[in-house]
Amino acid sequence: MKAPVVVLDAANPVGRGVVEASLALSRPVIAVSRDAKALASLHARRHDFARKGVELIVLEGSVADEAAAEQLASDLRALERPLAGIVLALCSEPPRGRVLDQPARELHRRLELDLLPHQAAARHLLPVLSAAGRNGGYVVIGSAGTDHPWVGYGYRSIAAAAIAMLVRVLHNEARLLGVRVQMLAVSRPVKSEENHEAACTGWPDATELARQ
Repeated sequence: MKAPVVVLDAANPVGRGVVEASLALSRPVIAVSRDAKALASLHARRHDFARKGVELIVLEGSVADEAAAEQLASDLRALERPLAGIVLALCSEPPRGRVLDQPARELHRRLELDLLPHQAAARHLLPVLSAAGRNGGYVVIGSAGTDHPWVGYGYRSIAAAAIAMLVRVLHNEARLLGVRVQMLAVSRPVKSEENHEAACTGWPDATELARQ
């Protein structure tokens, strides 16, 4: 039996795509989200995937803060399944506006929303992945603004750059745990079913991004 891959957040366009792409490759998936409606939709399809010989497990949870990440790690251990990898497709709604026009506390808020969940996830989920002893992969899917400022979304760009540096630090530190931490860089906003009417030419497609 193949070891499953954990997908966080399985409710957003990229996360959903990773779930679908993994199942299409006959890789069992543990889909994690705090979106109960999205999980119910996935749960309803589990029998269809089972008939194709691939397993889908849905799990309510998040890594929004230390307590949530610790609980998720506990829930994953309770499944008693060695994990092949973890994919973090976390995203939040970026606020529009110039950095110069917003108070300094807005940067603090963006880092709490965008950066700190990645740090909490790493602290609690990397040990779970390491315990499997499979040289598992831990993949963080990046966002627009990491390398070049996303015009009109300055604070999101700052947080994205910080996440990229965190991944580089984790890449070095996780070697001792036998885990490969990597980032799939994304240089532009992602086109999905939800935003396709407003999407610009050249935006990467969420489904294709998930396959990569």
